[in-house]
Amino acid sequence: MNLIDINTKIEINLKQIEFYHSLNQKNQNKTSFLIVIFSFIGIYTIEIIKFPFKNDCDYSFIIVVIIYFIMVIISLVQTYCLIKPIKVSYMNQPKHFYNDVLDQYKLNLQTDDDEILNEYLKATYLLETEKVLENNINVYRKKSNDFSRAFKVLLPTIILYLGLAIFVIVKNKEDQNNLTIQNYKEIINYIDKKMEKKPVQKPKIDPTMVIKTKPIVVKESVMMGKVIKDNKEKKK
Repeated sequence: MNLIDINTKIEINLKQIEFYHSLNQKNQNKTSFLIVIFSFIGIYTIEIIKFPFKNDCDYSFIIVVIIYFIMVIISLVQTYCLIKPIKVSYMNQPKHFYNDVLDQYKLNLQTDDDEILNEYLKATYLLETEKVLENNINVYRKKSNDFSRAFKVLLPTIILYLGLAIFVIVKNKEDQNNLTIQNYKEIINYIDKKMEKKPVQKPKIDPTMVIKTKPIVVKESVMMGKVIKDNKEKKK
């Protein structure tokens, strides 16, 4: 490989340009990973922030929530730096070189010699490949650094989020259980009070004034289909 040869340089640069284009595309695809993480964090972040306002909390817990909120903001800023548009260079179309640039060389050099014009065109083409490659390498480095910074902040943010979320969930369940027990006790107390009420006293009666009655007794003959009163009853 002759690295001094202009054709070799152009070929190498074109391969490098294609390589860094693919790397930049992969950097953009990393944003989907960060978006998934932010979606996971966003599930309970609002409840974590609202918790100190609804409950009496220690200053230490409030400080931790503030630190968590700041870390989330920093992560969002770093993620924005990763996904925000940036200038990526691409080569001009081939006709730009063999039409526009060629005509300009013919005018400047005042020649129609193909060999001379070809060498000048290759030199121009090489310079453009170097500019494109240099810019895309810088773009890749910047995006890689942005992702690295975003992930370094996001990792402890996730750990802090899990700790706070578990704490808030447990506390909310305890409050719900206490409320349920309190209501249960109130219901029991209400029932006990009702039971403690003295029953209404019924009026007393005089046993000597009670009227005694006798039931009617009959004999039923199933075979005869008749109802016959008991003779003994009649006699009585």
